[in-house]
Amino acid sequence: MKGKLRKTESSRAWTGRTNGGDWGQKILISLLGRLSVGASYLLMDVALPFYLPFNMKGFAATYKYFIERLGYGKGRALGNAYQTHRIFGHMMFDRFRFFNRGAEGLDISIDGTDQLVGYFDQKKGCVLAGAHVGSMEMTGYLLGMDNISVNAVVYGGENEGLQSRRAKAMESHGVKMIPVSDDMSHLFAIKAALDVGEVVSMPCDRLFGSSKYYQTMFLGAPARFPIGAFTLAARTGCDMVGIFTMKEGKRAYRVYTRRLDVDREDKRPGEIAEALAEAYVRYLEQMVLKYPRQWFNFYDFWKLDE
Repeated sequence: MKGKLRKTESSRAWTGRTNGGDWGQKILISLLGRLSVGASYLLMDVALPFYLPFNMKGFAATYKYFIERLGYGKGRALGNAYQTHRIFGHMMFDRFRFFNRGAEGLDISIDGTDQLVGYFDQKKGCVLAGAHVGSMEMTGYLLGMDNISVNAVVYGGENEGLQSRRAKAMESHGVKMIPVSDDMSHLFAIKAALDVGEVVSMPCDRLFGSSKYYQTMFLGAPARFPIGAFTLAARTGCDMVGIFTMKEGKRAYRVYTRRLDVDREDKRPGEIAEALAEAYVRYLEQMVLKYPRQWFNFYDFWKLDE
């Protein structure tokens, strides 16, 4: 079912902030820099039962997702909601370990590498459309190459310490950060990067107060997606590539890429943007069904604001 482009003044409840505070994160990053992958996961597994009581809203939203969107029974949904948080914790620890040790100990594979390298080699601006499915931030680290410039659009509300550590880790892998700002200055930075043929990576699933959204059916119910990235690609003529980094095992990650092919001939920018958004949502839906435990939007994603 094709969706519609609409406007709203409301914002979503999810804040996107990483928990733990600056000192807690410093200690954790330092500790994980000394532990093996297996030991860090064991630490996460021990801590998780003590953490979940303080995050019952997120757990309830994940449980509801398995019940209402995937049709699981109550017992199966409960177990999968727990495993979703467990996998998320393992991936968060992988991300923190990356600050100190890079991809050491991880097995990485990338589908569609040739297509991406083509954009990089031609200096042809491109928008990589991701989501909070799998690890969006690990995508930026894993794509880092000496001959390319990737600009990662990231949530700007994290504490300064984490943002600084994250920026340093990304820069060492050829990735520049563009934090989302209230004054919308990030939009100029994104356009400037595309104008000089660089690649911009951005999540396209959370509204974060965006006034314009695209509404369509997603996993059997209406859902809203910010239209801004798709409008930008339509107006600049840039290609869009859906990209997701999924955890496949204890130490394995796979990066999936797919060009969002739409008919642009004799179409207005608004029509192209909607077509791109629809293609993205269908690809996102495939990824979620393939990796149902890696849906990391820990709020009621399908609750439509009035």
